[in-house]
Amino acid sequence: MLNLYNQLNIDGKFPDSWSKDINGKPYFRDHSWQLSISHSDHFVALAVASHGPLGIDLQTHGRRRQSQLAHYLNWPKPQFFHRWCLYEAAYKAGLAGPRPLQELIADTELSPSPFAVLNASGHCWSPRPKLSAALITAPDLSTPALCTSLITT
Repeated sequence: MLNLYNQLNIDGKFPDSWSKDINGKPYFRDHSWQLSISHSDHFVALAVASHGPLGIDLQTHGRRRQSQLAHYLNWPKPQFFHRWCLYEAAYKAGLAGPRPLQELIADTELSPSPFAVLNASGHCWSPRPKLSAALITAPDLSTPALCTSLITT
């Protein structure tokens, strides 16, 4: 993961040291930049932003009991992995609302373009077949250009 971070930090604008809080959430030491990390199988995602909320999640398909969980959560089966990623990214971003997060995700209209999730913007996409990803950002960081320029290699 340090290699991925170094590739993203070519110009040296990002802080160079981070820690984990008591819940295991990564954060930059002595800096207000936001950091979110996810991995699934041999895929890794790293998101860095000047401010939050921020959360990212990856999920390879087939590792969860998709049918049972989709039924339990009232999520459409074909969108299960995108919704699971969105749920995880929203949780990492610290989003909370008047309704439980899983209900909010069930009612959310998914899109690869920015869409509203509580007081943030969400993005769901498939970087490659059988892999889903979701990103939660502050609304002012969310642009259509972001969605087409996400690093997926």
